[in-house]
Amino acid sequence: MIQSDPMQPLRMAAIREQLGNTVSSDQLIAAALGALLAGVESSALAQLAALGHSEESEAHTLFNRVVEEFALAPSLPTEPTAARWELVRWWCQLIVEEKLPPQVGGRLIWFEGWNKLKYPEALQPLVGMVSEWDDWTEEWDMPREMYSLRIIQAARELLDQPWPPESL
Repeated sequence: MIQSDPMQPLRMAAIREQLGNTVSSDQLIAAALGALLAGVESSALAQLAALGHSEESEAHTLFNRVVEEFALAPSLPTEPTAARWELVRWWCQLIVEEKLPPQVGGRLIWFEGWNKLKYPEALQPLVGMVSEWDDWTEEWDMPREMYSLRIIQAARELLDQPWPPESL
């Protein structure tokens, strides 16, 4: 269903940075190299991939250019709750557009959205499907893929609502 996206490691690094985590320079360089080898073309991406060990200090500046060029991360409101809701919407969009595997995006929504937003009821169906996907065993009557499809459907239903789905 979801094809391998050479930009996914860079997108995930952008998400981690949006959440306030620092991604190491060597991870950024490796992700850029992987995207280049997969055929993605960009001067900023090429510059990032070509950095040597002594130039790692430039990695985050070049990575920020790559993030902007490919729109890998949303610009977020300054108010923390509003920013979390924007991240949830972005992850839902990535899931629906098949740019992020449903279980990966769903876990981000679960841990970085639902948990941090203090368990909003609107996100519970999606979180429930991710939990089912995680707990799945071969003995279940339903194939695991059905839970992936249900996560996508739950993300789509969230996006079809006024945003945020609950008042801030």
